[in-house]
Amino acid sequence: MTASLGLEVERRELPNGVVLLLHPEPRAPLVALRGSLPAGSSRETPETAGAAAMTSRLLRRGSRRSSGPEISARAEDLGAAFGVSSGVETAGFWARCLAPDTETILQVLREVLEEPAFPEDQVERTRREILTQIHEREDSTRYLADAGLFESLYPATHPYCRPLLGTAASISALTTASLREFHERWYGPRGIRHLSRT
Repeated sequence: MTASLGLEVERRELPNGVVLLLHPEPRAPLVALRGSLPAGSSRETPETAGAAAMTSRLLRRGSRRSSGPEISARAEDLGAAFGVSSGVETAGFWARCLAPDTETILQVLREVLEEPAFPEDQVERTRREILTQIHEREDSTRYLADAGLFESLYPATHPYCRPLLGTAASISALTTASLREFHERWYGPRGIRHLSRT
């Protein structure tokens, strides 16, 4: 198909249901990958608020095969970069690398997304980081204004009324088991909404 900007985009649906969008550019030595999964904060309950943000941060901090620094080093040794983030509706992942390194960076992404270890020391480190951010946001007039706007637009029980980072109480109560449960439910090939490559 042809995108509105005049780019040739090829759409493929893989056997596992993943929709792959391809925009080949033979003259470019770089490959950019981007994808999303339905693993945003709207999938949380009030009791697990912040699980999406905490899970996405922990994915890079250790898998069942590699430590966080080892995962980062594999990408950095190639001059590549990758990341995972979360929003309200989705969690996103991305990577950039040289074309010959595409298979290697795909293996890194797969390990990060499918095999997180949730090491206890990193769970606690991430918890402290998010709690610090939660305390800092209370002094942000922009955050308070945005929160007030959403509270006026949606009922208190609506997911959009919950802060992306959760609350101090919900983050303090999250367990490694609850993070694993969130990951197992919302991450995985069948959950990927799209994967694009240019």
